[in-house]
Amino acid sequence: VNLDALTILLQRLVRHAGIDSIGILGSTGTYAYLSPDERLRTILAARNVISNSANSAAGRNKQHNMIVGIGALRTDTAVDLARDAEAAGADGVLLAPVSYTPLYDEEVFQHVQTVARAMQTSTPMCIYNNPST
Repeated sequence: VNLDALTILLQRLVRHAGIDSIGILGSTGTYAYLSPDERLRTILAARNVISNSANSAAGRNKQHNMIVGIGALRTDTAVDLARDAEAAGADGVLLAPVSYTPLYDEEVFQHVQTVARAMQTSTPMCIYNNPST
């Protein structure tokens, strides 16, 4: 993960684009190929940019929320990712059903319920559904 490039990109978005929130590790890109450590370092780098911008003159009195994707091919992995995101200061998490596997509604429900129950705080969860995957 090129954290320097990520930092530069996020700084521009936070300082100059007037954004209110950042979504990282969503359902596109290479997030699925990142190790848990790489995902955590990405979250921490983004949180650092957001925290520093809130302390700068340009960002004073402006809250920037960070929503972290916790999608994974296994429910137990999604649980671990949710806990990491919470511990790293995510303002919300984004959970999708397991991709590229046809699931019954009950299986999707069990996946979401298991992750939600395992979370250790009241961090909001957005459930994302992409029926074509």
